[in-house]
Amino acid sequence: MNEQYASLRTLITRQNGEACVLMSLEVYNSLKETAYLLRFPVNARMLNSCAE
Repeated sequence: MNEQYASLRTLITRQNGEACVLMSLEVYNSLKETAYLLRFPVNARMLNSCAE
């Protein structure tokens, strides 16, 4: 996870189940948008080259 978002989420551990993550809707939507854009190889290459 990007360090920018690491401090914006809370990890919730449970005794008898999977851990959960609590984050703001803004952070969630941003992560969803990034995942959507990176699904397409052309977008992923373009975004990665812009980040360098």
